[in-house]
Amino acid sequence: MVAEEYQKEYADEILLVQVNGKLQELQEKIREGEVQFITARQKTGISAYKRSATLLMLKAFYAVAGPENVEKVIVDFSIGKGFCRSKRKFYIKPGAS
Repeated sequence: MVAEEYQKEYADEILLVQVNGKLQELQEKIREGEVQFITARQKTGISAYKRSATLLMLKAFYAVAGPENVEKVIVDFSIGKGFCRSKRKFYIKPGAS
């Protein structure tokens, strides 16, 4: 992966790559053109990081609660904080997976 080769040149972790002005994930093959790495210090990079973290949290939420027990999940954000709530109450038994 090209990003691994250049990571040592960046203080922050490379999260995305921009090729000819178009964002793409790191695992995608980079074709010829102008390449710019996006790190966690940039607005685009932190937005991608937050989205990935949110999707991972939602996947875990459904895996633990069970999709049949979740009617709706809402992810709300405020400045500096975020929280998640479900539309209906549910209970997870200890040891259940």
